[in-house]
Amino acid sequence: MQRFSTLMLSAALLAMPATAAAEPTPITVRVLSDDAKFIGTTLGGAHVVIRDAETNAVLAEGVTAGTTGNTDRIVNTPRARHGSIAGEGDAGFSATIDIDAPTRVRIDAHGPVDHPQAATAASQTLWMIPGRPPHGADGVILTLSGLIVDLGAPSSFGREFSAGTEVPIAVEVAHLCGCPLTPGGTWDADQYEISYSVTRDGAAVTDGDLAYAGTATQFAGAFTPAESGVHTISVIAYHPITGNTGVGSRTITVR
Repeated sequence: MQRFSTLMLSAALLAMPATAAAEPTPITVRVLSDDAKFIGTTLGGAHVVIRDAETNAVLAEGVTAGTTGNTDRIVNTPRARHGSIAGEGDAGFSATIDIDAPTRVRIDAHGPVDHPQAATAASQTLWMIPGRPPHGADGVILTLSGLIVDLGAPSSFGREFSAGTEVPIAVEVAHLCGCPLTPGGTWDADQYEISYSVTRDGAAVTDGDLAYAGTATQFAGAFTPAESGVHTISVIAYHPITGNTGVGSRTITVR
């Protein structure tokens, strides 16, 4: 009887379905600035979160790190089918996720980390298969649109001016990867519209264009407030060809 029971138990165990073992599955995510290069270490990278699309559980999280990549390969050379634009050391976030079955994941990217006022976001949903990295050599590439607009003047401190006194406006404008605007350059400053507007207590005061200031990314201009009050200076950078846009603002007090 004991032998019969043992045989029955063995048969039952053999009949049970085997539990699939989780398999380490590598994934690399790169974040590209629209019409430019990878967002990497120089600007704090882009924050990446990989989630299970069904449960919303976080499977991996980190920040892209590395260089912005090769300009000719990424920007200037038409990409061939199945061609690669990433090279060794180019910015990315890599992780290994243990999955035991095909898993639909959602990848969210937000950046650049060091310029939160200019940060934008993108998301992609895809299937991951155990043991098979998605999207080939370059990994998954998400593209962020936008421009960085950082006001250097008026400064963040001492924002009080007298009516009738010229107020300087100076800004840095670059792509989200930090790629610079220069006249005749890869990112031709002459193609970008850099303008400012001023309001006083919510009412329009003046507006105009900012001119290239002689140094990469630098644009400048000025206005003269005629009346006292709280003035808000808004700067808009726009690229008509791609639609990339960035906005920066600063508030000053005129006595």
